[in-house]
Amino acid sequence: MEKLLVVERAYGNGSWALYDGRDRIACGLFGAGLPRAPEWFADVVAGLSAAGVAPQSLDVLLAGTGPGSFSGIRSVLAALQGLALPRGIPVLGLSSAAAIARAATQKHGADVVAVVGDARRGTLWSAVYGAPEAGSQFLVPGSRFSVPGSRFSVPSSQFLVPDTNPSTLQPFNLSTPAELPQAIPQGALVVSPEYTHLAPVLSALKGVRVVDEDVISSAEDLADLYFSNPAAAVRDPLPIYLHPAVVTR
Repeated sequence: MEKLLVVERAYGNGSWALYDGRDRIACGLFGAGLPRAPEWFADVVAGLSAAGVAPQSLDVLLAGTGPGSFSGIRSVLAALQGLALPRGIPVLGLSSAAAIARAATQKHGADVVAVVGDARRGTLWSAVYGAPEAGSQFLVPGSRFSVPGSRFSVPSSQFLVPDTNPSTLQPFNLSTPAELPQAIPQGALVVSPEYTHLAPVLSALKGVRVVDEDVISSAEDLADLYFSNPAAAVRDPLPIYLHPAVVTR
């Protein structure tokens, strides 16, 4: 069966997981002292060895692409690309926000989830995710969903990270804190990987349900999203950029 290695370091200390087919055979959390140091990769290699899996036997590598810690995401992508190079195995990326949203729907029973984070420069990013019909697959491309009791209805394909330009600003909306209520549909469940930091803004939202704790994506959340919708994964991904590059002199 296909052996899949998943690494997520968009938020928090990060985590990794190893799968044989859809069966998780090993996983781990990175220590607090390893956010940028190369030791985090040594932890993964040690975990593979303990599971009896050689790096050269891996078939697919998957990383979270954010939004989140640019240095954390970039270091994961660089490490996985190096691991993939000798045999040319695929390196795939999935939005960490989409993984957060899927996990939130399962834990809280929500049909529509808005994920919100700090985009810096005085702005917030947000993305809305939902299942078009009860029992249907999460994030079905080309379908439409609506929020009960509102006129909010959009193609869910807009909420997948496009494979044509992984650095695009879509599907993430950028707004000021004052503009955020217009980006969040009424009745949505609102979660954030930075709730502690954004609590004053998020707790003031009306007509929505806000989870009052930091909600971050794990390697297992990414794998769950990948298994549910492999077509959403982007090959040779880049970190998700929320602002264009700024040249300083």
